[in-house]
Amino acid sequence: MFKTFDDSLLNKGRKVWLQAEPDQLEELKKAYELGLIYSVPHFRVTMLTLKFINPATRDKAYSRMMLVEITGKK
Repeated sequence: MFKTFDDSLLNKGRKVWLQAEPDQLEELKKAYELGLIYSVPHFRVTMLTLKFINPATRDKAYSRMMLVEITGKK
């Protein structure tokens, strides 16, 4: 279950962590002050493909997923 991010969460004085994709990171940097950012490979395992199984082409088979700490609003 996903919860929608709302600016009011920042007013409570606690750290907020947001799961995002790399193309959303620039938009987040413009609107919020960011803390730690973790990036990991992301592959939805519904059916393995040869592109994923082969180490030489694996980088083309997955995307990146990021965990971003939002410390405040700009």
